[in-house]
Amino acid sequence: MLQLKVRRRNRRGVTVIELTIAMIVLIFLALASFFTLSNLSSDSKAEASVSVLEKMRLWGDTVLAKGVQTDFDNFNTIQKPEDQQVQDLKKILGDNFRPQNLQVSLAALCANANVPGNLKNRVSAALGLSSPDGQCPANLPTAGFGEGQYPTPANTGGTASPFYIAP
Repeated sequence: MLQLKVRRRNRRGVTVIELTIAMIVLIFLALASFFTLSNLSSDSKAEASVSVLEKMRLWGDTVLAKGVQTDFDNFNTIQKPEDQQVQDLKKILGDNFRPQNLQVSLAALCANANVPGNLKNRVSAALGLSSPDGQCPANLPTAGFGEGQYPTPANTGGTASPFYIAP
């Protein structure tokens, strides 16, 4: 191996120092994206849970507007998406009607300080309560409003449910 009098470019690729710097930068980017995505995931779960409550209220209003007692009874006795009442109500509410479960419990949603006030206001409105200050209601119902549960009238207190349809 003869030493050249002229400096030649490193033809082997990157040096260990360059590789270390690149790895550090990539690790910081990965951590930043991980924490950003985990925050977005919890926000989307809260949003999905509130949307479920609003859909249940909207579906109940649609069945109430039709004014047929059999449909009221079907809506009030649904417990899960596989129930026969869901199939019967699809004639009124459309083929996309399917009760959905809550992604996060209302107690956890309301206790989380990172959940925006507008979501808490929407929870209050969906439950038929008012909260102008962006807080969850003090008398937050617990039955049927846990993570993975279906907020249908049968699961949320029967005739005392905020979604119960009375003739």
